[in-house]
Amino acid sequence: MLKIKNAVAMLALSLVVGSCQANSVDAQTNAELRRVEGLVKSTPPLYKVSWKVCGVQKIVSMSRNLKNQCLESSQLVWGPATQYEMVRRREFTTGIDLHLFVKSRGCLIRGEAADEGYYLMKDFHVGPANEEATLPKPTSDIKIQQLTTKEKAVALYKFLTSEPDPMLMGIRSRYECQAKQEWLRNP
Repeated sequence: MLKIKNAVAMLALSLVVGSCQANSVDAQTNAELRRVEGLVKSTPPLYKVSWKVCGVQKIVSMSRNLKNQCLESSQLVWGPATQYEMVRRREFTTGIDLHLFVKSRGCLIRGEAADEGYYLMKDFHVGPANEEATLPKPTSDIKIQQLTTKEKAVALYKFLTSEPDPMLMGIRSRYECQAKQEWLRNP
């Protein structure tokens, strides 16, 4: 009989603790939702920049690249986002690279909106400089789309409540979403 009373007491205690934790989670979620609601109203519009760039190399590991590939991805930027530039550059250490810049007020991954300008979205490796004459000519399909208020709220909520994105081979580029003027000063 004592074992049954202990089991019932333990069950009751676990329900009380569980309900307290649920209330704590609910309060935290409500606070986050209120914060998101305020941010939706007080920040510039968000735009989704999507790209598909073909004729570039895909890095598979530190010592292996797949040549002449198509790479697709996207990035959220603070608006207005109106234009983009593809900048081809001969790099001393890596060879021929292609860089995608979008005119915006910076990237969501950096937090707050910045001054309007061109920001680096992605670097693409075309190939080694000594093979420049035989490298494919990269092509790109870039789309810039403004998010609805609801999509913006969802994006901000995910940004505020999620872990950072996994990094390529454990290394995040220090140039991620870098302003073009800064990028030009630090080749």
